[in-house]
This record gives sequence, structure tokens and C-alpha cells, in this order.
Amino acid sequence: MNIIDLHVHSLVSDGSYTPHDLAFHAKEVGLSAFALTDHDNIAGNEEAAAAAKEQGIDFINGMELTADFMDRKLHIVCLGFDAEHAAFQKLYERIRSVKEGKIPEIIDYVRAKGIDISLEKVQPFAFGKLDRYAIMRYLVSLHLYDRAQPLWDNYLDPAVRELGLDQNMPAEEALPAIHAAGGVTSLAHFHKNIGLKGLSRAEQEEAIARLHALGLDGMERWYPNYTAEDSAFLRANADVLKNLAKLSEVKVFDDAAAWEKEAQNAPVSVVGGARLALFVLPFLLFTNLHAIHNYYQTANSVFLSVAVGVAVIHVLRERRLGRGAAGVGVLVAFVVSNAVFFHNNYFDLKAMRFTGAERTLAVASYVKAHTPADRPVIWYGFDWSSGPMPIS
Repeated sequence: MNIIDLHVHSLVSDGSYTPHDLAFHAKEVGLSAFALTDHDNIAGNEEAAAAAKEQGIDFINGMELTADFMDRKLHIVCLGFDAEHAAFQKLYERIRSVKEGKIPEIIDYVRAKGIDISLEKVQPFAFGKLDRYAIMRYLVSLHLYDRAQPLWDNYLDPAVRELGLDQNMPAEEALPAIHAAGGVTSLAHFHKNIGLKGLSRAEQEEAIARLHALGLDGMERWYPNYTAEDSAFLRANADVLKNLAKLSEVKVFDDAAAWEKEAQNAPVSVVGGARLALFVLPFLLFTNLHAIHNYYQTANSVFLSVAVGVAVIHVLRERRLGRGAAGVGVLVAFVVSNAVFFHNNYFDLKAMRFTGAERTLAVASYVKAHTPADRPVIWYGFDWSSGPMPIS
């Protein structure tokens, strides 16, 4: 079984490993793929992707985006987007302009709270450009608390609000932009304050439906501190959130050849090919039998019908026409023609629809009328297909 993690942070935001070391750690714990989803930052993705390739595991481009929605803050995990796409670049530029804004003023605010802090002391904790997470990492190094959240609650978040920086991308703009860049989106930890905490279950369902209409693809199905009630809520709303299944299909390939090779091994290809083989096999094993009894192939066509169904699903899912669709068309035509042939030539016989004028039925009626119910009837004929003797 392949295990993947689609919500991972590095030292670029609030994680414990560098992007490079994350790939090694992912390999150590047995992951076959992971997504780096640092908060509002993709600065570590290139490094993580290169390290993942070294370790022989798959890497998925990601970012945990902070969005404003219904007067609350949400975290939305974004996966598989093209970071070079114009829509993402425009979105990302706006995000970073806020996250990197007024850093000296934030430091001054924290210093006024009695903390020994300066721009020079924070700089070594930056990963790339100086931002709020560099300040947070410096504060962590002071061991003021045993966890990071109080640092946000008591220092960083109040500074951001006072300086007018508490503005994030509206979900109405962020979700379509990620989709335009080819990504999928998932609502993170809906049960937290940065989420839908405080709303009734009915209100949460309404909010999820609204987000889905804006382009939200799913929600995190598992989270370490979900309560049993949280998990039950997600299970009950599985139909609404079923698009989360898309995330399990996201995979990055180096080139088209690698994709083609993997596609040949996909379950759809295997299942379709197996059914097609089961349809052809009886012809190869019992060629003479099928040549004489040409209706036998109708019984085998159930395998061909399944193969056609799987092939149609594959074509629709890939949204590609051409030779694949033409091949499916040939198989469909064969199934239909086989059904028409059987119906026109054998259906009435196999359905025991007799008019009363058939010679075989007349013989059977005669035997039934002149043979006691407890007496045997012996038939003989030629070869292995017994039939009544010729009657004049």
C-alpha cells in the first residue's frame, strides 16, 4: 500500500525540517509521495522537489493558502498547480506583498511588548525574503512558550491587526485562480478557529456548499485532533466532499513517456484488458465449437461489454478522442451487432416462444401424451447432439 502526505510544512513556514531534509524524512517514514504546503509560500518547493527525486519518491507542488471567507479566516491546501501560470503568479504576488509587508514595524511592535528583538536578530531566521514566519522562528528560539500558537496570539496577530495587515485573499478570488493554474483545493482543519469553528453543523454545511460552489474541491478527511463527532460529520457529508478523491489521483511525471508508461499500468487499463482477454479466450480454446454454434459468443459478450464500459470511462476521464475513441466505437459496434444477430436468429428459440407449428414441438407433445409420467424416455441421435429420430 502506498502512503502519501498532502499537508506538510517546512522551515519556510512553521515546520521543523528544511525542504531538503523533509524529502529524506518522508523516505525514512515510508512515504511514496508528499506535498510541501508551506503557509502562503512556495519558496521551498523547488528544493523539496529536487530532494524527493533523489530519494525516488514523488513530489506534489503545494501551498497552504490563507483566505478570507464569511468574515473568518480559512486555510486552504492547494495542490498540483503550475507555479509559473499567470493566474497563480498574480495571486502569489499579492499574497507575498502582504506577508512581507511592514516587517520592521511588526518587530517594533513586538519589542514594545518587552521582547528582546531587532531586525538584525531576526534576519538569520529568514528563509529567502524576510517575513512574519522569520519573526515567529526567532521568538520560538527564545523559548517563551512550549508551543508556537501563543506567539501568534500574543505578539504577531495583534501587530498585524494594528498595522492593518490582517487582510488575506478572498476565497472568491483565490479558488478560481488555483483552478486556472491546474490545481485542486482542500479546506484544512475545518474544526479550528482558522476554519469553521463556532458555527453550527447546519451552518458549516452551508459554508461548505458555498465554498464548493466557488471551486473548493474537498476537505481534509483526517486530522490528528479531529473528534469522533468531527469525523462523523465528514463521513455524513462524504457525497458533498467526494471531489476530495481527486487528490489521490494527483501525480507528477518528468515527461510524457513516463506518463504513458504509468497509464498502461493504471487499473482501468488492466481491468479493461483482462475482460477483453476473457472474451477472446473461448474462441482460442474452442474454435471449432464456436464455428458450429455461432450463438455461443453471445454468452461471452458479457466480458466484452464490461471491457467496453471500462474503455468508455477511460476515454471520458482522459477527455481525449482519436484512436482510443475509435477503438471503443469498433467494440461497441461489435457488441451491438452480436446482440442483434442473436435476437434475430435465436432469441425466440431460447425464450421458448413457439407458435405450435414446429415439428420438434409436435414430437414432444406426442411423447408426452403417450408416456406415463413415471416412465423414462430414451433419445438417441448422432455425435453428441442428441435429437429425435427422423419421423415420416
